[in-house]
Amino acid sequence: MSAALKVALNFYALGLFQGSVRNLCGVLQSAVHSCIKLVTDALFGRVNTFIHDKTGEGCQAERARSFTAVAGFPWIQGSFDCKHVPIKAPVGESGAFEWKGVPLLNVQIVYDHKHEILQVCARYPGSCHDAYILRHSQMPRLFIAPAWLDGWLLGDKEYPLKRWLMTPRGHLWMPVKERYKRSHASSRAIIEKTVGLLKMRFHCLDCSGRSLQYLLENISLMVVVCCTFHILGLSRTEQMEDEGSDVLPEAAEDESSAESEEEPSQRQSDEEDLAMRMFMEAGETREALIQWSFQ
Repeated sequence: MSAALKVALNFYALGLFQGSVRNLCGVLQSAVHSCIKLVTDALFGRVNTFIHDKTGEGCQAERARSFTAVAGFPWIQGSFDCKHVPIKAPVGESGAFEWKGVPLLNVQIVYDHKHEILQVCARYPGSCHDAYILRHSQMPRLFIAPAWLDGWLLGDKEYPLKRWLMTPRGHLWMPVKERYKRSHASSRAIIEKTVGLLKMRFHCLDCSGRSLQYLLENISLMVVVCCTFHILGLSRTEQMEDEGSDVLPEAAEDESSAESEEEPSQRQSDEEDLAMRMFMEAGETREALIQWSFQ
């Protein structure tokens, strides 16, 4: 292992300031900075090799079979959630990045059955709602025609129901719907293990530690690099028991270019009608799934 990689791993894993890493590794602080930048840039330049959606039919079938084996929930292509990463608030924008008074980055991560990360979105402030981040990420495009992924993701109650996004079912007055709820919860439990492993390996991502004292764009790179290190660890046949792209930052969409020439009131009405139709279709899809798979 190279000296630069050792220094960078100590920085990411221990969540220390550069001065502390300098003392630990016995190198100059300027060298610590150079090592972190070298490793971060090198891994980010190859991140699509490690973090990608795996849309091949064989990969999709394997994911579906493996998730089904957990709790009987069919055709899951992944589970996802958002996690907060403590940061130093950008100058003049502290309010936008605060959640409960703490400056944070809200990071969306999509996982598979093997705890591998399929997609990471690390460019939104802590004040952004999880559903907003999902809507503006690249994930929905993988399920909308021409669809690349056949199945659905699992999300919690913070997300809206979609034809490709199955959420928990309320009003459980029937045994079949209770079975759906239990299966959904058991299948999503993998995400808690994955997030726990990621935070245990990389204390710089843990809200209980110090915040990252860097520019926002550099923090986004660091989050992605930690996810890459995580996948590298899994690929080295490291077992969970032994330890107890939409790869971002994405380019912000030019909202002004998407503006329609329609009157605002008409456009809003059309969007509301479309949202209602999509919600109704999603509800029908979920009810059909419940009746077909959990009877």
